[in-house]
Amino acid sequence: MHKKGGTAGRIGGPGGTMHEDEPSDASTLDSSAPGVTTPDAETPDARTRGATTPGATAPGATAHDATTPGATTPGATAHAPREELPPESTFPEPPYLSSPLDTPPPGEPRGRHEPRSFALRVGVGLAVVAALTAAGLISYALRGRRRERRPLREWAIAAERTRSRIVDGIMMRWEEHGTEGPAVILVHGIPTNTRVWRHVVPFLSGERVYAWELVGYGRSIRSGLGRDISVAAQARYLHDWMRSQGIERAVLVGHGLGGGVVQRLAVAHPNACAGLVLVDSVAFEAWPVSTVRMARSFRRVLPLLPNVVIRRVFDAALDSSTDSSQLYWAPYRATRAGVALANQLGSLYAEDTRATSRALADLTVPARVVWGGYDPMGVETGRRLADVLRAPLDLIEEAGDDTPVENPDVVAAAIEHVVRAATEAVPIPPVKVREPEPA
Repeated sequence: MHKKGGTAGRIGGPGGTMHEDEPSDASTLDSSAPGVTTPDAETPDARTRGATTPGATAPGATAHDATTPGATTPGATAHAPREELPPESTFPEPPYLSSPLDTPPPGEPRGRHEPRSFALRVGVGLAVVAALTAAGLISYALRGRRRERRPLREWAIAAERTRSRIVDGIMMRWEEHGTEGPAVILVHGIPTNTRVWRHVVPFLSGERVYAWELVGYGRSIRSGLGRDISVAAQARYLHDWMRSQGIERAVLVGHGLGGGVVQRLAVAHPNACAGLVLVDSVAFEAWPVSTVRMARSFRRVLPLLPNVVIRRVFDAALDSSTDSSQLYWAPYRATRAGVALANQLGSLYAEDTRATSRALADLTVPARVVWGGYDPMGVETGRRLADVLRAPLDLIEEAGDDTPVENPDVVAAAIEHVVRAATEAVPIPPVKVREPEPA
């Protein structure tokens, strides 16, 4: 039985500026918020202004004038040629992803190198496709033998109420639901996005719920290019975002990689954490799992592969329903999926959670662990995490690692249990109105 109401402001500070609903691409900004700047829109004309078309003839000039490089007609004024502006990149690659195949050997003409480079790209690409597809299919087959997927129930679906704001120069996005009650922050994992919580949110009617999007993931993929998006960095970004929204304290909920993020935040800023819920969370040294390690070993070649190939591997390796797979793939489809995945895979370090494992035992906030019986990190990782936090373990025997989608009622019940424990054990005092000083 779930709580239907809550007390505003018991966990968390002021809710921050409420932004207008945005379209699904979250392309608009709240330019009225302090510290928020809206980049000027650049039109195609602005990008090509001053560029010249090779072979084009300027008005009043003859064809002979245009076809003779460096020649001027007698009596005409010579003008410096206009510099052609290169087309603006709409999806810049991180510097470390630039392929050495683009550079010919010293002393070898580029014309002789290009065919061999292209053939080498194709050969390497086919080899990577074969390896990754095999890894994905093997993983899928193993999961299929280990557990029989049950038909998913028809759960309620929360609307996608996306917000966006520039925080410390980074475009950040999140979903926001509810206006009163304790603050609850949901953080997704890899390769998902905020929609992983779509079935959990409807159960949380008495809380202010924020589903925060990891920088470099979901519709924030571009924000992560050329930037540190490790678990440790994400914890800093999340804390900066909380301060920008005026959220002083919240119950932190993390799934998968997001669980590692909220662990780091809780240890680094214990006053910002009112409670902790970890759902199939990365922890200790138990990650990345074998399939992710295999994909990460090929991350420098992934940018060479077309989206259609990445999608096949994506679907084969993802232990999720068809509906979920489409929702998780959508942001990758709108970009160069290989570049995005390579950037994400290159930022996964078990040291980020191993370094905080001892400090977790020092946390005094209420906590709860939710774990699927077929989570690839193993049930022992979930039990160990619960022991360190001195928290109950909700083990779902037939679940995998997509628990928020398959068992949102269990996840929501765990969240509400922690919210109640946090508000009863550490009540937030009401704001005191300061009386004016006597004259």
